Amino acid sequence: MRKIVVLLIVALFSFQAMAQKVRLGLHASPQLTWLKPDRNFDKGKIRAGFEYGLITDIAFNDDANYGISTGVNLSLTGGNIEGPLNTNVKAKLQYVSIPVLLKLRTNKINDKWAVYGKFGTLASFRYKARGDIKTFAGTLDGANLAKKINTTDNPSTIKSTLFNFSLQVGGGAEYYVSDRTSILLGLYYNHGFLAVLKENSTGSEATLSNLGLRMGIMF
Repeated sequence: MRKIVVLLIVALFSFQAMAQKVRLGLHASPQLTWLKPDRNFDKGKIRAGFEYGLITDIAFNDDANYGISTGVNLSLTGGNIEGPLNTNVKAKLQYVSIPVLLKLRTNKINDKWAVYGKFGTLASFRYKARGDIKTFAGTLDGANLAKKINTTDNPSTIKSTLFNFSLQVGGGAEYYVSDRTSILLGLYYNHGFLAVLKENSTGSEATLSNLGLRMGIMF
């Protein structure tokens, strides 16, 4: 019985020590988003997007100079492309994203400011994809890109993929309003590696990238 009590006390102190190194936060991030096509697609206009979600920072040392930043994001993104066979697509894509980032942060400056940088990967899972598709056969408004989309007189078939994987780099500053609570403002860039749209008849593909402004609060 005494050993169990000792183990519970040790576990409690370990949990408290770990909790001191974990910070949670919320963010809202407007962004510019675009599709980067291969040689068979022509890139179209940049679209406005939006991302929001939960931030979880896990520090590796007491001063939180370095650690892991993760969380869960909901992303409203997309882009325009002009494809083969006279196909024009305005894609509206929605993802649930999980970042795994290395975060490096300076010590507090005048007990108020800290500067940080982040670098890592972003795994995204598409849960909704809609698009306005124009072809020489007509127009499909609000077509479901989660399925293969084509028209009767046009053999072009377009579909969004389920998974995306991106490289993320970013940085910014935190302003501390108390010992642990801070307001953050920064920039980030996501560079997609996997195709998010595919055109099956020609094998054309397009990846997704975006540039965003991160605004949030950490507790």
